[in-house]
Amino acid sequence: MALFSKSGFPVKVKKLLKLLLYVVGWCMALLLLYWMVLFLWDAGRSYVSMQNRAKEHDVKVTAHSLQKAVEDYKKTPERRGLKPGISTELGNVVADFLPENVQKKVNPFDKRQRYGAGGIVFGSPGGKGQIGYIFTDPGKPYQIVALGRVGTPILTLQEEP
Repeated sequence: MALFSKSGFPVKVKKLLKLLLYVVGWCMALLLLYWMVLFLWDAGRSYVSMQNRAKEHDVKVTAHSLQKAVEDYKKTPERRGLKPGISTELGNVVADFLPENVQKKVNPFDKRQRYGAGGIVFGSPGGKGQIGYIFTDPGKPYQIVALGRVGTPILTLQEEP
């Protein structure tokens, strides 16, 4: 057996270099795989977080639309500034003054309930994504409360005096 190969390196060194390149190659591949998994995991978390923020924003927009509808309802000549005091009056506000595209919107958290058909409740809201119209007394301002992803209030609107 020759002590040196054609390239001038000793045979054992050449085999050692091949082994080293083989091990380093695998280490680099594993490191690359590790970084890819970390990146995708973080991107997945960011994506879910972004979706939740968008859903909560959608609920807030709908609550603001309800407030505008209630204020328009109060301005009609037959109401003379009175706000909806019972659930049927709130139903009239939703049916007559809430824009049609808002009525057709679906609660983004449960995907079953339309805001025009039960997604806006008279009183305190109960589930995530619901909007509640709270009326206590004609002399007191009404409140509109919107619930977020975990069922906690994300927005509370009050009547302007």
